[in-house]
Formats: sequence, C-alpha cells, structure tokens
Amino acid sequence: MPPATIKSDSMTQQPPVQLLSLPLELHEHISIFLPAISIARLMMGNCHLRSIYEKILYRHINLYAQPHRSNALLRTFTLRPDLALLVRSLDIDLRWSEVSTVSGQLSISPAHPARLGALASMRNINSFGLSGVAWLWGVGMKDIQDVVSGMRLTSLRVHEWWPTRSDPHRQNKARVYANLLAVLQGQPQLLNLELNYFLLKMGAAHGRQTPIGIQSSDIAGLRTLKAEAYTIASILPVAGEELESLVIQSWDGNNGKFLATSFSNFTAATGRIRKLHLSVRWYSYSGSDLPALESFPNIESFRITGVLESPLFLQPKLVDAFFEKVASQITNSPNLNKLEMSFEFEFQSEPDLDLLGDVSEELRLNLKSSCPSLKWLIDPAEQEWVFLPTEKGSGGNAFRVMKVGQLYHDYAHFRSGDLMELEWDV
Repeated sequence: MPPATIKSDSMTQQPPVQLLSLPLELHEHISIFLPAISIARLMMGNCHLRSIYEKILYRHINLYAQPHRSNALLRTFTLRPDLALLVRSLDIDLRWSEVSTVSGQLSISPAHPARLGALASMRNINSFGLSGVAWLWGVGMKDIQDVVSGMRLTSLRVHEWWPTRSDPHRQNKARVYANLLAVLQGQPQLLNLELNYFLLKMGAAHGRQTPIGIQSSDIAGLRTLKAEAYTIASILPVAGEELESLVIQSWDGNNGKFLATSFSNFTAATGRIRKLHLSVRWYSYSGSDLPALESFPNIESFRITGVLESPLFLQPKLVDAFFEKVASQITNSPNLNKLEMSFEFEFQSEPDLDLLGDVSEELRLNLKSSCPSLKWLIDPAEQEWVFLPTEKGSGGNAFRVMKVGQLYHDYAHFRSGDLMELEWDV
C-alpha cells in the first residue's frame, strides 16, 4: 500500500494574479513607476484598463515649454470634455495662441477662444501653471485672466517675463499689479504661489508699501512662496502666519547683502520660515557668504541649488568647494535637520550625477561637524545619507555617515510626447 501523501497549504499552488483583477489602489501604485507613455499603451489593452488608467494619466499633466503638445491636449479636451474633468494639476504653454499685432494692438487668433473653452472645462483642477504668454500684462488677455480667476486653486504658477525697458507696455505697471491682485483675491484657498521671472522691486524692500497693494487677507492661507528675491522681500511683510516655506530664485553677490538687510527687518515673518530653498548663481557667489541663512534662524530644512552657466564649469574641485562653502554657512542654524544640495545649468537641465557623487566622506562629515542638529543629507548626486553616532570605543569621529538610498522621480506627469498615440486613438 503506497504511503499517504499530505498536502500542505504552503505547497498548494495559487492561481497567478491577473492584472485586471487588481484593486484600483494597486493600479495607482503601479502607475507611479511607469512613464506616461507606458500608461497610455496600457490604456489601449482593453476597455477596463482604459477606464482605470485614463483617470490616472490625466490627473497630473506637465507640458511646460511644450506649446504644440499643449494645443493638442486642449484639442483632445474639446473632443472629450469628460477627460478635462479628470485633471487635478496642469502646467501648460499657450505660445500656440498666435498673438499678432493689429493696428498697434495685440489680438488673439479666432482659434484661441475655443481652446480657452477647453481650458475652462477643467472644473476640478486645483493646481495650475501658465507660460508662453504675458497674460498678466499683455493687452487682450482678459479672457485668460477670467479663466484663471474662475478656477479654485491651491497652487498657482506664473511663468511670465517682466516687460523689458524697450517694451511699449512697460509703463502699464498699474495694470500688471491690478491683474495680479485680482487673481490672488479670486483664490481664497491658495496655498502655494510661484511667480517665476516676475519682478516686484519697488515694495517693502525699499521701505515703501507693497506696490500691488497686497493685504494679509489676500494671501492669508499661503504656505509656500517661490519668486525672485526682490519679489519675496516685497510680499513677505504682508504674508500671513501660515507662510512657512520660501523658494528664493536668482540670489547672487550683487543683491545678497542688500536683501539680507531687508529680510532682517521682517523678523516676525522670517522667524516663521521652516523650509528654505535658495537658488544661487554660483559663478558670482562662490567667493561670498550666504547671508540669507542669517535672516532665517529657525529653518529646519534647507536646500541650496548652485546655478552654473555651462556644464563645462562642473568640475570635481567645484563640487568640493560647494560642500566646503555650505558647511561654513550652516553653523548658525540650530534647528536644521535636513540639507539638500544640487546643481543646475542656465541653458541645460541635467548635470552628470556620476561626477557629482564623487565626494569624500570627510566633506560629508564636515557638514555634520558644522551643524550638530543635521540628520539627513541629499547630495548633488541625489543620494540620501543619514548621520549616525559611531559605536563606543571605535575612536575617530563621533558620527558616521551612511547612504540609505537614491532619490526616485516618479513618472506620473504627462510630458512632451506622451499624447501622440492617444491623439490617434481619439
């Protein structure tokens, strides 16, 4: 008689998990690790996958500096208004609007209102960025201003060059200020504001009233402000108590000391800042101090980005000097526990991470020696490090540095070429 066999639950083969049977939460998690074009292809698998990933794909869309794709997206929304309702975050470029001069005035092509209608159909959007047109100071931009004012936003990003001295509309500063103020007053739920390339230089930084007439009630809930240094110095005195994070652009040796003096006059506002991101033109500041840190004594998280003119300047000696300079500047930050260091180029976006990662352990430990409260470091190679106490009796430094991971950039945002296949499908 053959021996009896006992079947163990651990030996029982489970049927393979089918992609279509996964819950929505797992599909959303999977999408984080996929580029948008892969999500688009999954949507073409069958109707069920399309209904799942369509909601994910159109949730966050980034088409900054992509005017042709922006035009295609709004054309898609004209054909499929149901997709517009899925959008929660959008960065778009409206240079396709074909603004032309007629009788000395700027006018918008007849195709433009149809695209604006598609833009207005995104009724569930809460984060919006607009570039490509001077919609705050250009003539004939009221329709765009009305669309933006009709949104209910928590985040607004304005990518707009200030008029040059030779521009005939530069004298219309009052209109620019009035339009910006109207937009801010129409967004009572605004938490994050970015004014990229936007310059307010005649405000409280010069001892006068903020030029656009912003009151604390206009930005009462604002938590994060990103702008040029002079603009922040103009708005900071009237910012509400919720403001805790600043991103200061284009800090250099020419304006550093003046702005640091200005910030020192707003101790109540600067004392509330807990997160600071400083973008420094490194070629003009490498031999100077960073007085901004003295103006924000209570920061807990500090990110510094060194801006270089060209990748040719990014050499190992410069990276080492960057570490040494930052170490010498964080000595008076008693609450700092997280530091992030990075580089970027004025005309090229991606530095060589392999070159940036070749930094000695001594330079990393020097940061901890300069700032004993420091716990985490993200270096220019996007590696994350933690500072841990050394074991008793090991001698040497009281702390050691240990790598815990590499920063990961998710693919959830729609980018330049991702719409092509869907356009054919639509």
